[in-house]
Amino acid sequence: CEMVITPEDFLLKLVTDYFSSSVCDMLFDRRIFDNLMFEEGKKDEDLLFLYNCGYYVEKQKLSLRLINEELYYYRVTNDSICTSQSTPFLISFIENCQYMYYDAKKKNDNKLTECLYVKFAAAIFAFILQMSKHPIWRKQYFNVYHSKLFEFDRTLFRKYWGVRHRVGFIIAMYVPSLLQFLPIFKFITKKGICPPKHLNYYKFET
Repeated sequence: CEMVITPEDFLLKLVTDYFSSSVCDMLFDRRIFDNLMFEEGKKDEDLLFLYNCGYYVEKQKLSLRLINEELYYYRVTNDSICTSQSTPFLISFIENCQYMYYDAKKKNDNKLTECLYVKFAAAIFAFILQMSKHPIWRKQYFNVYHSKLFEFDRTLFRKYWGVRHRVGFIIAMYVPSLLQFLPIFKFITKKGICPPKHLNYYKFET
């Protein structure tokens, strides 16, 4: 079954993790690569490339199609950069979310900007949680990224996050040392990772 989607719909589904942000499960017209390239040396480069690709497709009035069919196997290994959640990968993810947020805001793409604002906050929050489990990261990165939590307007979080995640964010802001206690960490991350990776895409349609 094949379905045509608009570039706007593609971008919203991409940044809300409605579908994978990997280029491995997509086919591209080779002419796209005459205008777009992966950023050399960048981690998590697929997300940023696909974000730019969405706007390029819109500008060129090209079509996007979803194929609801399993056509190949994708092997996941535990020691890959995507599954190891290494420090460079997580920092690149934060930087990509920040870039996309400010870019969408500059383009006055309000629906996408709102989504990316929450995603940007979630990326930093997730990194703070990771640092609570890996003390070696704290000395180098904690102060830089922890201070960014106070810059966010949390009113949007009520719309997209449950109480558990909002409480966790406040703990991370004001008493981050509590995150190192296993019962509290488990409370925050219960029923999936915290903050939720998969935002409710359909909330952006209303």
